Amino acid sequence: MSNGNVYRFAVLCVVAMASVVAGQDWTLRVACIGNSITIGSGGSTAWPQQLGQRLGTHYNVRNFGVSGTTLLRHGDFPYWNESAFLQAQDFDPHIVLITLGTNDSKPQNRNYLNEFFADYMEFIRVLRQNGRGPQIYICNPCPVFGAEGASGINAVVLKEQISPIVDSVRAAARAFQIDWYQAMLGQESLFPDGIHPSTTGYAMMADTAAFYLNNSPSGFIRLFAATCAEVEAGENALLFWEATPGSQVRLDGAAVGATDSLVVAPPQQTTYTLIASGAVADTKRVVIDNIPPGRIKSFTAFPLQLDEGSGDASILAWSTTHGSHVALDGIAMAQNGSMAVTPAQTTSYILTASGIETATRQVTIQVLPPATINRALQHPVTASSTLRGSAAARAVDGDSATAWQSGGKYTEWLMVDFGRTIDLDILRIHWGDGYAVSYAVHLLDAAGKAIRALTQSAGDGGLDELLNIGVQARYVRLLCTRSNGSHYAVRELEAYGTAVPAGVAMPTLPPAVFHLAQNYPNPFNSGTRIDYALSRPAAVSLKIFDLLGREAAVLVDARQQSGFHSVLFNGAEWKMASGVYLCQLESQGLIAQRKMVFIR
Repeated sequence: MSNGNVYRFAVLCVVAMASVVAGQDWTLRVACIGNSITIGSGGSTAWPQQLGQRLGTHYNVRNFGVSGTTLLRHGDFPYWNESAFLQAQDFDPHIVLITLGTNDSKPQNRNYLNEFFADYMEFIRVLRQNGRGPQIYICNPCPVFGAEGASGINAVVLKEQISPIVDSVRAAARAFQIDWYQAMLGQESLFPDGIHPSTTGYAMMADTAAFYLNNSPSGFIRLFAATCAEVEAGENALLFWEATPGSQVRLDGAAVGATDSLVVAPPQQTTYTLIASGAVADTKRVVIDNIPPGRIKSFTAFPLQLDEGSGDASILAWSTTHGSHVALDGIAMAQNGSMAVTPAQTTSYILTASGIETATRQVTIQVLPPATINRALQHPVTASSTLRGSAAARAVDGDSATAWQSGGKYTEWLMVDFGRTIDLDILRIHWGDGYAVSYAVHLLDAAGKAIRALTQSAGDGGLDELLNIGVQARYVRLLCTRSNGSHYAVRELEAYGTAVPAGVAMPTLPPAVFHLAQNYPNPFNSGTRIDYALSRPAAVSLKIFDLLGREAAVLVDARQQSGFHSVLFNGAEWKMASGVYLCQLESQGLIAQRKMVFIR
């Protein structure tokens, strides 16, 4: 290794270590799309899971297989219609492995084989849209052994009609190949039913895929990204990239390593161009904007509605770009800050920032009769899953044009924390395009214990209104059990009732729900306590993020037992600036968030 390379390697190690501390994701995301041969048993023996074990921690391999699916849009079970297809896109993979075609050989699907090429090309176009450029591997399906069985999958049709089209797609789409057919030919003993591999067969598929990925042709850029899309005055960004081994790579014309990084400080919006050459050629671009002083990044109030005559406070919080001169209702304020206000009546607050630009924003805090306040509006909310980034918060944002959409169509849930015990009177559920035919509404007390359940077994979407509830509850959980389609969508969940002035301490018994409590005190200027609950032993991540999604602190990253947990957090120790932050709890495939306000 030359001295220059030694130096570059050392710099890369330092940068990589810094990125880990900052929470930057340097892993390569691999999406495995396919049918039952891909999904397997859904456990660790499936070939995508085994592939992840072979590739190591630098890769994040995700299984998006769905049993019975076809590549054909006119097939009897099109992969196109599955939420897994949307989830695979939203995973934003750097590498995609597509193993579809086996079920397209069934009798009911053969009449549409003349559409197979066009459908496959469109399938790839969708995966590449919105600026994405993943390395796509077109996988020639495994051979089928034996005569056509009850499933109708036909070995001859697969070999003589579908496989040649798959190869034509690979060439036309300028994609890469994994040939399961040749790799598994002659391995009949590894296919107990003639179609699905055994555990040993899946291991062989994982070995084959790992070989192809580790020996990919040079000249393809798998990853080119920046730590942030925007910088402010005096800030830098880190560009980092990875091309396939053996690639010759140039960044804006200058030779760089195939796997490398560079700190940049763009004075204005700048486009960086990375070009790789080798057995193939590839080009990718990253745009970083420089946002000037005088821009308002955020201006929020929480809560937005206060009880008339209660004297309750709301927290105004704002964040502006470096060098901004800031005024709130004409009074000079810090560039980033927060303030507690106790309006006696509905009041609007105006924030102005000036510098190279000038910006103005307004928030209005409503002071209303208690019975008219929507107790769910912009309150903390947790969901079992989300589809296409449709955050759970969209169900309580006050905007009927947005919606929480679940990632699945079977049992899914949405839970709202009112922040205090409410004598609940009315609950309204505004359904979107996907609604629950069967569901239950669970009302929970401050300890997380369900005290009443309201059920529906013949839902028809639209607006469901539950009246005269008469239950004192801290939480409401909507448990959906049967959908009218491929997912659930809640445009808005509203709750009305009067506040009950009472507090309940954290219980000591193991909780029945995954939950993140609001930190206390909030706002805070030194320490604050964060309580959370786990329904079972699991790996736990508890982190603090700013409103731009940048990681500010890591509080927990370990496996913990079920039950209630508490963490004391001091923002000053993490050198955090004043402002609004998100506390995020992630465990068991679930995510919960809370807003917190830090004042230095």
